[in-house]
Amino acid sequence: MRFRIAVVDDMSADCERIVQMLAQYQVQNGAAFEVTVCHTGEEFFRVYHKGAFQIIFLDICMEGMDGVALSQRLRISDEAIRIIFMSTEHEYVFDVWRSQPTSFLCKPCSYEKFAEAMDIALTYFRQAEKHFMVKLPRSEQSVKQSDILSVVADNHSTIIRLVTGERYLSTATFSEVSEILGQEPNFLLCNRGVLINMDYAKCKNRMTDESIEMLDGTFYPIRVRIRKQILQELSAYHITKKLKGGL
Repeated sequence: MRFRIAVVDDMSADCERIVQMLAQYQVQNGAAFEVTVCHTGEEFFRVYHKGAFQIIFLDICMEGMDGVALSQRLRISDEAIRIIFMSTEHEYVFDVWRSQPTSFLCKPCSYEKFAEAMDIALTYFRQAEKHFMVKLPRSEQSVKQSDILSVVADNHSTIIRLVTGERYLSTATFSEVSEILGQEPNFLLCNRGVLINMDYAKCKNRMTDESIEMLDGTFYPIRVRIRKQILQELSAYHITKKLKGGL
């Protein structure tokens, strides 16, 4: 996949530095980027439409429309774009969280910090692209892993529910399915034979909860013996997701 990246900064030298690091990152990671440089927010919105870019490096302090205002306008219609803020001042980090940034780079940043921010941003898209093959009685069905809401054991079969409302009765055993999906960071084994996608779970702080409520209103029981551990893992996942700009 070729990723489209915007660099928005009114300092030409800072733009050039980001472009150089992007070129280095491409070589080292076998990635493919298409980079657009803009020096003002107004210039950016002349070339922007929803889906035009996957990642934006955004300076906070610019003449005219500043980075915070630009990001808030951007978030109104574009939930997927990964925003990496840049500034010479650490204090601005507290002003940008409403825009759900992926990272915050303090200028001048090292290549190591830049690469870390890129790793986080690209992980979001690569996880969204992953597909899972659902084994059916006479065929197989490819579904996005990110669309799977839950996996539940059903005798020698497995019920796979999607956020779209679709439901598959797979001929694969729960062990076979959970062996694959259980390796993904967003899936949690909350009980024997029950695997949920934490992206669609409501996060509560009560360690006495006996079940996990999903965003579609369904409930899944929590294994009593390790209830506290499961709820702590769910809470930690949601906190980390927010800090990384997850939705």
